[in-house]
Amino acid sequence: MMTFIFAIAIILVTPLSSILTEYHLLYLNYLDEALVVVFAAANILMILIGRKAVKCPRVIALFSMLLLLAFISALYNDVRPIVVLAQVRYIFQFPLIFFIIASSGMGEKHIRRITSFILSAAVVVAFLTFVEFFWHVQFLPGREAMSSAFESRMYSIIGGPVDLAYYLGISIILGGLYLVNIKRSIYTIGAYLLVVFAVLSSGSRGAMITILLALSYYFMTMKGKMKAQSRRVLYPLMGSVIFVAIIAVGLVFVPVTVERFRNLLMFDPSERFSRANYLGEALNLIRLNPLLGVGPGMYGGPVSVFFNSDVYAKYSLTVPIGTSIDMFWPHFTAELGVFGAAVYGMIFIVLARLNGRIEGGGDRVAYRNFLSESSRILIFYMLVSGFFYVGLQAQLSAYLFWMILGLSYRETELILSEGHRT
Repeated sequence: MMTFIFAIAIILVTPLSSILTEYHLLYLNYLDEALVVVFAAANILMILIGRKAVKCPRVIALFSMLLLLAFISALYNDVRPIVVLAQVRYIFQFPLIFFIIASSGMGEKHIRRITSFILSAAVVVAFLTFVEFFWHVQFLPGREAMSSAFESRMYSIIGGPVDLAYYLGISIILGGLYLVNIKRSIYTIGAYLLVVFAVLSSGSRGAMITILLALSYYFMTMKGKMKAQSRRVLYPLMGSVIFVAIIAVGLVFVPVTVERFRNLLMFDPSERFSRANYLGEALNLIRLNPLLGVGPGMYGGPVSVFFNSDVYAKYSLTVPIGTSIDMFWPHFTAELGVFGAAVYGMIFIVLARLNGRIEGGGDRVAYRNFLSESSRILIFYMLVSGFFYVGLQAQLSAYLFWMILGLSYRETELILSEGHRT
């Protein structure tokens, strides 16, 4: 029961972080992080005294290896301990929620309620985005006043349009698979389209591309009955056509999206302050420091900004002071090298292998396979998003991602305990 309350608190607090900051309630803004630390410490204590078993030992071993690599890279690059600890916090605080839920005794009822709560929270945020778009309501008064909602990117109650889009992108995938596998009604379909509209109104090109790729990946890798070659061709085609049609409708009603994609087509490669330029500089850093990188917390992320990393001056980088490059994989690989990126990638390979399909029928198996498929597609979604966004280190997206993986793992344990086979 306590883990259920913990999960609900995380789902509630994280979307409100910008509101809490806006109204100077910073002590509540860190409530989610404090809860994660407390519950993680409690779980470690229970394991040490023998009250709980260690879950996912291979994933824990890989995270331990990643932690060791971070400290080796820090020693090699002479990074200050305070910077190392700050970056380690960013890397490890979000996966902790996976281990908290995976090691809990949570039952079927609570797993389903948490999943429904995740989707319901996304619909509420999407509805507020809809209100902001049509009635020009500003939920974050500190924002620059909008001259017209039809010329601005929507934030809703989230701190930025990109954060909004990738947060809702998780629910587009989770909700889409829910509609396909569990339940469809006029209300659930309407709520789903509302979330899609909110993503379009954010104007985030990277999020739209990532969502389209993730859904295409799902349709092309369907399991079970979908293995028939005819359906492997039909379903990707139908899914792509439907999603493109939704985007086309959105382009008509959300002019900011049209403008954003037009700017992409008019891209100027000589522009200094662009992601393409930052990517080129990150690749150059990786070329110069291939194995261990420039050190944790030294390039491309919020920690390097906060501690005024000297890497920017040393390599004459063009990233403006006070900003990050907003791309996870270039930032992460430049900091911890190819070794660090390889270990992190192996973690997701192991996690994906935990999501094998379970044989048998019935509602429980169907629900478990829905969570399993969602986790598999979300792993792909988050890996791809790392080339456009810092989702694996962004509070909203990362917490939800690791929570869903934990729910899927726990549901698998419950089903396997009843004798089902993978």
